[in-house]
Amino acid sequence: MSLLSLRQLFARQADPYVGSDIVIANRIGGILWLVMGALTMVAAPLAPPTARLGWPGWLVAAAIVAGSIAGGRALVRGKQVSHETLFKLSFLGVALVALLQWLAGSRHDSYHELYLPWALLTGSLNPPRRLGAFMLFLAAASGAFLAYDGWDTRAAGEMASQLLIWTAIAIVASIYATSVRSQRAGLRQEGEDARRLARVDALTGLGNRRALEESLAAEVARCERTGSTLSVLVIDVNGFKGINDRHGHLEGDRCLRRVADAVRSSLREMDSGFRWGGDEFVVLLPETDAVSAHAAADRLREGMVVTCREPTGESLSIGCGVAQLEDGMSANELLTMADLALVASKPRRSAGVR
Repeated sequence: MSLLSLRQLFARQADPYVGSDIVIANRIGGILWLVMGALTMVAAPLAPPTARLGWPGWLVAAAIVAGSIAGGRALVRGKQVSHETLFKLSFLGVALVALLQWLAGSRHDSYHELYLPWALLTGSLNPPRRLGAFMLFLAAASGAFLAYDGWDTRAAGEMASQLLIWTAIAIVASIYATSVRSQRAGLRQEGEDARRLARVDALTGLGNRRALEESLAAEVARCERTGSTLSVLVIDVNGFKGINDRHGHLEGDRCLRRVADAVRSSLREMDSGFRWGGDEFVVLLPETDAVSAHAAADRLREGMVVTCREPTGESLSIGCGVAQLEDGMSANELLTMADLALVASKPRRSAGVR
């Protein structure tokens, strides 16, 4: 792993858990809580929790077992908590191990070894940057016996060695898990980019036919739910075939891009524009009736005269067909009605009437 990669791993991130699967994280956390409950039941007879409180220590141990199993079952069965909560629960797990160790009255390996699973879990579920505070807390908890049992140089050395090993394991787990999350996030972003590009017309940058079909269906469904209005403009470029024939397809493509720019600049925030195919474009106008849609078409035509020109310098002109969604009309029927309106307007345009 390069130095740059290490810097990225330890860098501060807006979302340190990007790419993580919270469902899997909850299940892993739940499994560890179940394991802690089971291991505590096994360890308690070997290291009775009675040295500090006497028989009430059994009640505390029983409560830890019951709580661990109940919480673990809830997480495994689908109850979800955030990454932040899982991180805090790791601190609680370490504190409970320290409490069991204190109840037993001395450093018992049967409890002491329970720290390692919490170090491994916290490393696996959290980025390296977050491990520092946890490992310091774990060091204090696991070494607390030196305070209430008295200093023991040999025990302190063993504890320090164990702590170094646990820290190394936790860091390796964190680096590996963070790398996996980063790769998953990258693949997810690539997939989203690919889906977005699959709905964009490469020539004009407007939505393509697929995007039009999806957006129109969604708008029609919204109107059916809310009773709102929707109008559609179908647009084509007058004499476009002649432009291609006289000046070539590259000039034709340039004209289409200029028309697309004019369409894009005319859109309101709620509107959306698409290249339907060839020289035909479609504009969806939510919350717009036919009268307002005709006015929008007129504004677009006027803007085209100023901004869009043929290779000869003459202004490009467009034809527009308008249709408003009616009760019971499907998305295809609405688009067909607008297309027929465009076709019907062509004789009038040839006669010089819009």
